[in-house]
Amino acid sequence: MSSTPTSSSPSSRKRKNIPLDVFLCTVQTLISAFISGGINFAIAFGMYHSQSLIRLWPFPNTIAGDLAVTTFIQGTLTYLLLSISLTLDHSSSHHIPWPSLPPPPLPLPSFLLPPHPRPRTLPALLRPHNLIPTILRGLLCSAAFFLILWPIAIAILAPVWAGKNVAGTWWPESVKGVFGAVMAVGETPVVGGWVAGGLRKGEEEERVVGGRGGGGAEKERGQKERDGEERMGVGEETKGERAV
Repeated sequence: MSSTPTSSSPSSRKRKNIPLDVFLCTVQTLISAFISGGINFAIAFGMYHSQSLIRLWPFPNTIAGDLAVTTFIQGTLTYLLLSISLTLDHSSSHHIPWPSLPPPPLPLPSFLLPPHPRPRTLPALLRPHNLIPTILRGLLCSAAFFLILWPIAIAILAPVWAGKNVAGTWWPESVKGVFGAVMAVGETPVVGGWVAGGLRKGEEEERVVGGRGGGGAEKERGQKERDGEERMGVGEETKGERAV
């Protein structure tokens, strides 16, 4: 007996790719956390290893202020780099494992919320009119994570240090490194989902607009063909009349 081959639907192909996508997203998130934690640890070592007074709140060596600045710098850079890399992957037809996430429901200008128009080359992405809005989106994302992560970090550190001087210890480097890694674990999937969702929605909108344009062109082409046929018919009738 011959068996009828069954073709896999797009939904089944997506289900088969879910484990791989989860694995890729996990690996990318862990790599981002490792890099962010290591960079923050190295920066903290350069800042604090020769200091004699390091406390949680007092300036100039304030851990609380350092973590606040870290949130905005790291958050903006993470958004910028991930946005550029995913855009280039999408324009090159590479697979993007991140699921699509809807933009935050905030009353903000449209250019601050994905989806937004995406150029397809690195030089175009780095032009000011494209780069500046991306940086502003990164700052907006950083502000959201600041409101979540920074109070939690201070709530954990304040009872432990309570005005103590931690100079000469590895606490400042460790805290900054762990804070950067935790922030990367939280921000990377969110930014990846926002950017991936914006790219896919933009692609769908381009396809719809292109389909409408293609339909209009086909109608115009068909009308021209009909007009040509009518003109040919009139010419043949004229020739017949002359022959008669």
